[in-house]
Amino acid sequence: MNVDLRSRRTCLREADNYRLGEEAAKIVSEAVDKREHRIVKAEEETRHYSEWSREEAFPLSFLLMKRKEGKTSPLTLFRLPGRHNYIPKESDLQFLGSCLLVGWTPLLELNNIVEKDRLHIRLVAKLESYQPLCSVKDRGALRMIEDAEEKELITPGITTLVGPTSGNLGIALAFIAIRKGYKFIAIMPANYSLERRMLLRHLGAHVILTDPKVGVKGIFDVADQLTEKDPNLFVLDQTTNPANPEAHFLSTGPEIWKDTAGKVDIFVCGSGSGGTITGAARFLKMKNPAIKVICVEPAESAVISGGEPGPHGIQGLGPGFVPEILDICLIDEIITVTTEDALAYARRLALEEGLVMGISSGAALVACLKIAKREENHGKMIVTVFPSAGERYLSTELFADIREECINMTF
Repeated sequence: MNVDLRSRRTCLREADNYRLGEEAAKIVSEAVDKREHRIVKAEEETRHYSEWSREEAFPLSFLLMKRKEGKTSPLTLFRLPGRHNYIPKESDLQFLGSCLLVGWTPLLELNNIVEKDRLHIRLVAKLESYQPLCSVKDRGALRMIEDAEEKELITPGITTLVGPTSGNLGIALAFIAIRKGYKFIAIMPANYSLERRMLLRHLGAHVILTDPKVGVKGIFDVADQLTEKDPNLFVLDQTTNPANPEAHFLSTGPEIWKDTAGKVDIFVCGSGSGGTITGAARFLKMKNPAIKVICVEPAESAVISGGEPGPHGIQGLGPGFVPEILDICLIDEIITVTTEDALAYARRLALEEGLVMGISSGAALVACLKIAKREENHGKMIVTVFPSAGERYLSTELFADIREECINMTF
C-alpha cells in the first residue's frame, strides 16, 4: 500500500482493532488520499481518546511480542497518540522502527518519598527518560518536523534543519533528522552540559555554541544570521511553534489521563519552552476543568511570576522570557525553586527512589512536595513530569559531590 506517512493522522477508525483485511486497508488508503482530512480537529481527537480502552492503546513492545507469536499480521494497526490508525508502507519501516517508540512513557508512584515525608497523597511521576533519546523533547521534535513536512516547508535531502536548544531538543531533532534524511545544526549556550554537546556530535549534528552572557537571545540571533545566508535552512523554534504544545495535547495529556484513569487532581510541570505544560494542561483541563495546574520555574529567573531574568542552574527551565506558546491562562499557580533545592532533590530521587533524573526533575519534585503538604490536598493525586535522564548531567554540579571521589578511586 502506498500510504503517505505525513498524512497518517487522517486515517479512518473503522478498521479492525488488531489487523486489517483488504476492505479495511482500502478504506484507510482512500482516507489518507483525501488531503482535506489531513488535520484532525481537536474535538475529534479528544472523542477518540475517550473511546479507547487500555487494551486498544497497544505499546510497540506488545505488538512486536504478538507479531513474534504469530498473532498479528504484517499490517498491524498501530494506535499511538497523535498518530492514529495507519498502515506503514515497506519503505517507511526503517523510519518507523524507532520513531514509533516516541510516547507512552510509564508512570511511577514515588512511594518511598511519600512514606518518608509522611504525606497523605499519591505522588506520581511520568518518566520521560524512557523516550528513545531519553527526554520529553522527543515528542515536540517529532511533531514539529512532521508539521513542517505536512505544510511542505521542508524537503529531505535539501533542507537543513536548525534548532536553537538547551541541548535536549537538539538531541531529539538530530535523532528525527537522521531517520527522515535531513542535516541538522544545533545552536546552544556554551555553559550547558558537555554530555549534550557530545551526544549531538555523536549523532552527526553540527554544533554552534553561543556566549552564555548573551542568554537565549544570542541563540536566536545566530539562527537569524544563518538563515539570511542560506535559504535552504529551516529553523525549528520550540518557543513559538504551535506544533510543540500540540505534541503534548495529542500525547502527554491523554497518556496521563488514561494511565491515571482520570483520577489526576493536580498536574505539576516545569516550564522551559512552555510546550509540555501548555499542551498537557490544555487536554487535562478539557477533560476535567477542576484539575489544578502548577507551573515550576527557577527562583533566580522567575520571569513568568513577574520577576527579572537571571542566571540559574536548572537546565531546560527558565529561558529568561515568557515563551510565545505558553498559555498562562491554563496555570493556576506558579512555584519557584532554587537551583540548590533542585540539585538536592534530584539527588534524593536517586538515593530514595533509585531514579537517575536531571536537575529539572528535582525542581518538579520540590514543587510537588510543597503542595503535597497542604491540608487541602490531603488524599489527592499529584502527577508530574520528569523531563530527562540524569546521565547527561554527569559533568554538572549535580554530580560534583561524587565526581572527585570517583576520579580518586584506586584498586
